[in-house]
Amino acid sequence: MYNKLEQKILDLKKEYQHDKYHNSDKNIDDNDKKLIIKQANAVSNEVLKAFFRDEEPPLKITSLMTNLGFDLLKNSQFPQKELSGLLALNLKEKLAGKYSDKVIIVNGQDSIGHQRFTIAHELAHYIFDAIEGEEYYEAYYRTDEENTKKIKEYRANKFAANLLMPEDIFKRKYYELLDRFKDIDLVKNALTVVFKVSYTAVDKRFDELKLGYINDR
Repeated sequence: MYNKLEQKILDLKKEYQHDKYHNSDKNIDDNDKKLIIKQANAVSNEVLKAFFRDEEPPLKITSLMTNLGFDLLKNSQFPQKELSGLLALNLKEKLAGKYSDKVIIVNGQDSIGHQRFTIAHELAHYIFDAIEGEEYYEAYYRTDEENTKKIKEYRANKFAANLLMPEDIFKRKYYELLDRFKDIDLVKNALTVVFKVSYTAVDKRFDELKLGYINDR
């Protein structure tokens, strides 16, 4: 028996199972970007509506994933330090039956903000790219610029950004902090605390939402 959140995620998975961008390793181009961003924002907003509702940030990503039946693990001894995380679905036997059918492993040497982004990124792959009940494995290299050009990675990053830093809430907090600090760099640092994300993630969100300009106020 699925809870309401699980059912919502399963419905979203079915909706995108036959999408033309499903699990696509094709490099993204300008024609794809607009639709990909629209998809990422729409689906992350549906997840927020089902789980987050009117709460204040930061999003309780661990609680969200637990409600979806995921095992979340940290590994501080990844052989490659640039490896941020892994998603393993229906690979119980290959994991020696030790965990559930839904496992995310994050790099324990990454900051908490980076770990949270990795978890949200892997949730996107679960929704958009994995077929329910079938084996799926994905490794996320946050610093691999070539890899982030792939459609499925680009969409996962956009999903994660909007899930952890929802546009309306992010803008509201931005203007509140701007009135208080009057300094963009101080605002960015404060937002990392408010949303429990990395400075890099906040910086990219500023670019995406076109914030940080002199005439913002």
